[in-house]
Amino acid sequence: MKAKYKLILGRRQNYPLSIELEVYKGTDCRVFISTGIVLDNERQWDKDRQLILRNSNAAAYNHFLRSLILNIERAELDAEERNIAFTKDLIRMAAKNNTILEEINVLDKFREYLNEKKLWTAGTIRVEDTYFKKLQAFIDIYKGVRNAPLRFNELTLAFIEDFDKFLRKNLSLVTRVHTHFSIKKFIERAKKDGLVKYSPYEDFEIPRLDNKKKPSLTEEQVVELENIPNDELDSMGIQYGVVRDRFLFSCYTGLRDSDSIALRKCDIVHDERGLTMQLTTIKTDQFVILPLYLLFDGKPERIAQKYLDINPSDELLFPYMGRTGREYKLKRLFKYVGIPESRSFHTARHTCATLLAEKVNDPFVIKDVLGHTAICVSATR
Repeated sequence: MKAKYKLILGRRQNYPLSIELEVYKGTDCRVFISTGIVLDNERQWDKDRQLILRNSNAAAYNHFLRSLILNIERAELDAEERNIAFTKDLIRMAAKNNTILEEINVLDKFREYLNEKKLWTAGTIRVEDTYFKKLQAFIDIYKGVRNAPLRFNELTLAFIEDFDKFLRKNLSLVTRVHTHFSIKKFIERAKKDGLVKYSPYEDFEIPRLDNKKKPSLTEEQVVELENIPNDELDSMGIQYGVVRDRFLFSCYTGLRDSDSIALRKCDIVHDERGLTMQLTTIKTDQFVILPLYLLFDGKPERIAQKYLDINPSDELLFPYMGRTGREYKLKRLFKYVGIPESRSFHTARHTCATLLAEKVNDPFVIKDVLGHTAICVSATR
């Protein structure tokens, strides 16, 4: 009997939804082959027509799936002509000869990943897109064609080394380093999705910036902020107490400014031991679980409880305030307790790392609290 082919979405019933090819040639020969394609939801898949719809890479994906089936059919015909059994091993071997890496434009996929960042600010998205444009400019020179595509199988160590030479001629060291970190981040995401097995950044060392000590507050300065009297905060004006509390909360938890702004009350979970914060960070997509009752003698837990009790119907834990307003109020609070005005909201994250280092001196604890993917010199990026 001839083999039968069927594309199946989400057979394993987990997310993201992956497409597998079922090759059926009798009860003793049934194989499921991973295509390496993942979809965000069921609406992008037409089960009856066996087609991907409403996806930026739909044309490339559908072409690959047709080519994959055709490749296995050719192998089956070849097996018949040679009078050999078309076994599971032969099916898998035929499938391996076809690769989706030849079909997808790397930058199209990166922009698709960028569009998934619903919680990223417009400014952050613009910066990331600027890095993509630098990569596209290099690809055009590399291939000698305007808007030339780049395939995942072309992302080699030699390519990244040549890209670095291009950046070195045109950009400052800081921009060059940040560009590499951005591209590396999206390659790692593609690797996670099975689109590429190897990241050239595994063998390419991104240049290091000068290891200048990043500004942070001392424990005494944090205590000074804690001890500002409530009546003094009220006399300064509306929301000064909120700004102070949100800054201190980040000092105790290591939250980035973007994460503390977006922190919702539902991200704070209560159990018999106390309050625990559970959230996925905006910048790195890391899932972080922090027992607030264990950090800094429960100080972040008390701040969180205070705002859980205020306006329970509000979705955000801390009332929202625009960047200009909150930075102005924070600098005024710093001035009140004698902290240099060069400090900003991001100082809270550095402060958390510094205070933890003084208390526990364990880089793995600091890594887990700050939600880093690895231990590195630039630990508070």
